Amino acid sequence: MVSGHDILRRSAIWYPDIPPPMLNLNESSFMPLQAYTWGFKPFFWACFGGPGGIYLTHLTKITSWGSGRLLRLDFSFDRDEVPAECRRFGQIKEGEDTERFEFVIDGPGGEVVDKVVVYQEFRSEGEGAASSFSREGTLAWLKMSTNRGRACDFGTRFHSRRRPVVRTEFSAAPGTAINGFFGARVCTISLKAPATPTKSNG
Repeated sequence: MVSGHDILRRSAIWYPDIPPPMLNLNESSFMPLQAYTWGFKPFFWACFGGPGGIYLTHLTKITSWGSGRLLRLDFSFDRDEVPAECRRFGQIKEGEDTERFEFVIDGPGGEVVDKVVVYQEFRSEGEGAASSFSREGTLAWLKMSTNRGRACDFGTRFHSRRRPVVRTEFSAAPGTAINGFFGARVCTISLKAPATPTKSNG
């Protein structure tokens, strides 16, 4: 078992490949770490700012797609040469009932994302949820803020007494910006249950 710093980078399953050492994974925000170093719980990531943040000055819009919870983020730029791996976080195809949220970013003018608030939903096993969802939660929605004091919610806010929602805030150090996101996709097999209604630096 790997202990100490860089547990996720060295022990987790990554897609499309392992993040380079220069990317700070901010592991202290992703708990419990040990739960993601065994079994099939692949991590996926997107560095929308590119190496060293070279594409941040070309970022013009962030678009989210969701259906009850956040499913995917798309990043738009004013340059065609920004590679495809920097343009999408999450791979779920939108459907007819998928909601879209757009947040225009003035990257060419120096605007950057400097704070992200993550909201995770925790369902009870009594609702037919897999045990991993009840222990580690699922991504419900995000709130992003910029160095110009603007903010946008990605996903649909909700409040439930039955399903606790945990709020975690991440802020970039002064003079820096949030450059990417990573998250885990939990793959489980469970018995069919009654129907019930995922940083970056993550």
